[in-house]
Amino acid sequence: MTKSPVISIIIPVYNQKKDRLERCVNSIFRQSYQSFEVIIVNDGSNSECVNNLNRLCNTDNRIKLFSQSNSGAGAARNHGVEVSTGEYILFLDSDDMLSDYALEDAILCMQKTDADIVIGQIHKEKEKEWSGALYRRENPDCIIISSETEFNEYINHILFYHSQRFSFTDRYFCDGPVAKLCKKQILRSEHFDKYNCWSEDTIWNLRVTKACSKIAISKNVWYYAFANEDSQTHVFRPNAAYEFKYRIAQVDNLISLLWPECMKGLYTQVWISTHYLMACFLLNIENKDSMSTRIKTFTDCIDHPVYQKMLKNISFADEHVFTKRIMKNAIRFFSLHGPKALAFFLWKIVLFIKKGER
Repeated sequence: MTKSPVISIIIPVYNQKKDRLERCVNSIFRQSYQSFEVIIVNDGSNSECVNNLNRLCNTDNRIKLFSQSNSGAGAARNHGVEVSTGEYILFLDSDDMLSDYALEDAILCMQKTDADIVIGQIHKEKEKEWSGALYRRENPDCIIISSETEFNEYINHILFYHSQRFSFTDRYFCDGPVAKLCKKQILRSEHFDKYNCWSEDTIWNLRVTKACSKIAISKNVWYYAFANEDSQTHVFRPNAAYEFKYRIAQVDNLISLLWPECMKGLYTQVWISTHYLMACFLLNIENKDSMSTRIKTFTDCIDHPVYQKMLKNISFADEHVFTKRIMKNAIRFFSLHGPKALAFFLWKIVLFIKKGER
């Protein structure tokens, strides 16, 4: 009898709450496909979280716990890949969960297509509003990406320059590592950035995708992502201005080197990075800087050559909501020509409407 391939499910954990950890791990043990190991990498968590992790590990011998000093999710995922024994890797965040059929659908897709990576759909919910409703596995079809044109379309899409071919009304796939079943051999030479900064997921994706000859996309929801105030894109990041300039330069360099046909995606990615700069730092309630200092920091960031290049080339013609299109073009104009303080306050309005100010 042929042995089923083992999936290594890697979960980085940093000070996660007990109920979220249990929800996450329980979703794995409900899987219809049971040939897996669970690798939890404790990223320097506090003693309460470590105690909860130890209790979880005692419930099933397929759970393996490893620890490191606090180095970020990227380093934790690298650690997990190094110690994994499975033929395939699946990353899962500790505040999210899997659909009951996720692993089965992933393996069936992988066996059917022999892709290097199979991608599942994500459904996002506000944690406090989630009813507990789950999707069923319905569609056995996969979208295949194998040509240069298809890869360029895919890269543009994950950089948020969206393609209709990959867009769904109630689900999506993203630039992150989650909801992706990867052949381990693809990941051995493509590690996450060890610098603990936002968008390490995007950088990883740009590099890993270049190592692939075929990607398959399932139309089924594998993954439930829960929006909460503890996420990396909401918490206060005092080094956000440096991270902003570091990341947009890095993405620009990688796109120019690896995906030169994906400049529209680059411009969209850089534009969206402003949201993180504002929400995690400039408009964050923990920021004690004066308003004049915040505006000066904002101006310094958007004067970066990569950001100015984006402003000169980005188009909002595909924005169907008239008021949003007007607002984006106004922000673009004032960010380019000034007064840049007005662009700052327009971003503040945008985040307030989105409830992004914290």
